[in-house]
Amino acid sequence: MKKYLLLLFFLYSIQIVAQENFEENTGDQFPMFIGIYPSVSAPIGAFNDNMNRAGFGGGIEFLVNIKQSQFYAGFASNIANYGNETYEFVDNEGFTLDWKTNSSLWDNHLLIQYEPLMQKEFQLYVQGKIGINHFFTVTKLVDEETGGENEVLERYVDGKSTTFSYGASVGALIPLDKDWHFMLDLRVSYLRGTKASYYSKLNNFTILGDTLDAFDLQESTTNMLRLEVGVLAYLWAL
Repeated sequence: MKKYLLLLFFLYSIQIVAQENFEENTGDQFPMFIGIYPSVSAPIGAFNDNMNRAGFGGGIEFLVNIKQSQFYAGFASNIANYGNETYEFVDNEGFTLDWKTNSSLWDNHLLIQYEPLMQKEFQLYVQGKIGINHFFTVTKLVDEETGGENEVLERYVDGKSTTFSYGASVGALIPLDKDWHFMLDLRVSYLRGTKASYYSKLNNFTILGDTLDAFDLQESTTNMLRLEVGVLAYLWAL
């Protein structure tokens, strides 16, 4: 949670500074955009052999146009969940507790975007990406009966693994207003990831101690296809 709050604070700070610069420079040589993207990430190759389910999540993206050219530079962050398991039990004192485990991927990429000149009611683009994948699996012992999901009695992080990632995207922007301040963004990405360790949800399992028993530690390269459908907005229009 702290990481997400810091990221939001960072983006907000960028907006404030950029707004001040914009007021001093009405030419707006560096238009800025921010987007929100629900996503589906499908493992392929060896990654799919071990993780035979898609990851569902979402991300944010920040883009800066370079002097009103066809090129943009930016940063993208996405988190995807690859499996959950919950096990409810009654402890020795008669309290109902839950073990909860989720396996996740958090990836961050620097990107360059190119938009060819078009006279259409949509705009195609391509992106190049380079960054990191961070796999982690969180197991929590939760007392929902007393304090809801926020009442965490124990918390463990397993299978942490950070690896190199790179790839490319092809997308299309469809305006939602006449000034192109808000755009529907449809995108598919091919991302290659170097070898990482991660917990994969088992199809058949028996929980003996906690919900991590429903997962198996795997290792492989981490290539994937990602589909995103989001909204990209001109920062000054917000």
